[in-house]
Amino acid sequence: MTISSKADQASQQGVGGNAKVRLLNLNVPAAAAAVKKTAAKLIELGVDGLNFAQYALKYPGGSVDAQTLDRLAADIRHENAGKFYNGAENFIFISELPVEKANRSINFYPRSLARFPNTASVCTGSADFVDCLKESANSGVNQVKRNASSLPLWQIGDVTHARADTLFGNVGESSAQISSLSTAIQLFLPGAVKIYYGEELGLPSAEKSIGPQFGQMQWTETESGFSDLTDGKHFFTSLPEKQAKELNFKTQNEATHSHLKVFKKLADLRARDEVFTDGEYNNSKVDGLNVFVRTLEGNDKAFLLVANWPTAGDKSQRKFTVNEIVKPFNLKVGSAEFLIDHPLNEKNKWHIELDSLVTVDPYEFSLVRVQVLP
Repeated sequence: MTISSKADQASQQGVGGNAKVRLLNLNVPAAAAAVKKTAAKLIELGVDGLNFAQYALKYPGGSVDAQTLDRLAADIRHENAGKFYNGAENFIFISELPVEKANRSINFYPRSLARFPNTASVCTGSADFVDCLKESANSGVNQVKRNASSLPLWQIGDVTHARADTLFGNVGESSAQISSLSTAIQLFLPGAVKIYYGEELGLPSAEKSIGPQFGQMQWTETESGFSDLTDGKHFFTSLPEKQAKELNFKTQNEATHSHLKVFKKLADLRARDEVFTDGEYNNSKVDGLNVFVRTLEGNDKAFLLVANWPTAGDKSQRKFTVNEIVKPFNLKVGSAEFLIDHPLNEKNKWHIELDSLVTVDPYEFSLVRVQVLP
């Protein structure tokens, strides 16, 4: 949580950055009181929890420890007992630091799919990235299965790290496809997800900025948000003309086939289909394609996300049949159909014959629903 407040200015040590943006030092009573006051107001408005991002837990010369954050969480929950939406006692707390279970009902910690588990090593390069992503996903999914006290909040980009396309170097025209593909995999995982603004549109990383993520949110071809000035310079950079024309919200929302429409469909499936809400997750590699699967015992359907992540220097098409991609998962299927084909690929028909070849271009993906036989 990044907040600019008079309480922070009074904390003396709790200031940093330029004069207009300050990070709270939660060790200072006045700063902690300001956060609790803000939290109380948000809870009254129906907010169910708070996210203390990593950059909000640091200040010039120090950082906030777990005990301080734990005390703050306890105060917020206890001082606002009975005020939570619809009388609920739930308090969702999101933080990289652990919080005592007595002080929250659900605790999420942001888990980056672009970093190897339990290390600071960033996934880079196409083949490395998808293997790293799968390793991170498998590690986090095991925590979901164990119903661990702290659950992963899946994320790829955030305000402090670059978007997925930047991890591949010079990707040129493929930046939107990479963003859309990585977001689709993120939405395919069990558990909660954190989508950074613009990822639902396939927006690329900002080229020139004071930070890696500060690109404008493109609402229409000519209108974009977040254009405040800081020290006489644009805090957020604008998209090149071609990307602004193709990737803006209005254009994609009105199109029949777009990154945004795919995002909405996947988000809807996550919310309403029991295979996504309660089902198992697995992944495998088949003939150079990465296949992610969601199944649920006793359910007569399963979902497969088939992705073509090309290796360095290899931008070739890949082909698959449904009969082949289900083999690693021991699924016996009776029929198959496309639920989602890649946002820029409209050539494939809705129904798929189990032994028919389907073409997947580099950075393309397809979501297939299959009928599972006993």
